Amino acid sequence: MKLGTTNVLNATRVIIGYSRTSGALEFNTGLTAPSVTLRGAAGGKVSVNSLTVAGTNIVNLLDSSLPVGTNTLFTYGGGSIGGSGFAGFKLGTVPAGVTTRLLNTGSAVRLAVQPIVNTNPPALTGSYDGGALTLSWPADRLGWRLQVQTNTLNVGLSSNWSTWPGSTNVTLVLITNNLANPAVFFRLVYP
Repeated sequence: MKLGTTNVLNATRVIIGYSRTSGALEFNTGLTAPSVTLRGAAGGKVSVNSLTVAGTNIVNLLDSSLPVGTNTLFTYGGGSIGGSGFAGFKLGTVPAGVTTRLLNTGSAVRLAVQPIVNTNPPALTGSYDGGALTLSWPADRLGWRLQVQTNTLNVGLSSNWSTWPGSTNVTLVLITNNLANPAVFFRLVYP
C-alpha cells in the first residue's frame, strides 16, 4: 500500500509484520513516526522518503516468531531521518528467550534479534548407527560451534581444530563414517 505524507497521531500505532504474508507499507513522501509494534515472523516494513521521529517511540516485540538476524522496521533510503532521529526509538516489550537491539544503518532502522544462549558447557551426546555418528547438544546451546580435528593414530589430539560447517545453526549433526580418518575428535565451543 502506498500513501502520501502521513502524520500518525499520538497514542496510535503502526503494526509491522503480517501473519500470512509479508509486505511493506510505503509512503511516497514522509512519515512522522508513531509507536511501533512488531507482530509475527513475516518481515513487514515501512518504507518512506523521509522519516521524522516525534518524541520517544517504543518498539515492542510481541512474540518470539520474528526471525533471528536483522529485521527492517523503517527504510528511508531516498531521504533522511529527522526530528529526534534514531534516538527517538527505544526498545519496549521483548519476549523471553531473545535479546534485541536497535540499529541505524544510515538508510534504515533495523531490529537485531538474537536468541539468548546458555554459555554453561553442555554435554555432547553421541550415538552410532549404520555407519553414521549422530552428535547432539541441548537446544538452549544453539549458537555453539561444533569443532572437529582429524589426525593420524600416532598424532592423537593436537591443536588443529576447525568448525563443522553450519554447526552454529543446529543442535544435531549427522556424520558419515570415513575409514580414511583413523582419529577424529569433536568438541563444542562458544562463541
